[in-house]
Amino acid sequence: MDLAILDSVPGKAFIVGVIDLSDESPIEDRDTVAARIRSALPHAAAERILVAPDCGMKYLDRATAFAKLCVMVEAAQLVRAEIYDRG
Repeated sequence: MDLAILDSVPGKAFIVGVIDLSDESPIEDRDTVAARIRSALPHAAAERILVAPDCGMKYLDRATAFAKLCVMVEAAQLVRAEIYDRG
């Protein structure tokens, strides 16, 4: 999806799918997921972006789902540090 659509609704919070659940392997690395998060930043303030998987995780085995969520958290922490620890 073209994230420029976020420009048309200022003031709203958005859930942005940053984990691909269409394939169990390979599990994305932190930098790939962080790049997906950063791609939303030109279109919405960080405070308005909520990161999430791109869909439900019920078809993944528990270990894969957990690993993908851990990568998503690590990527969000990295991007958050880049934004807020610049001072």
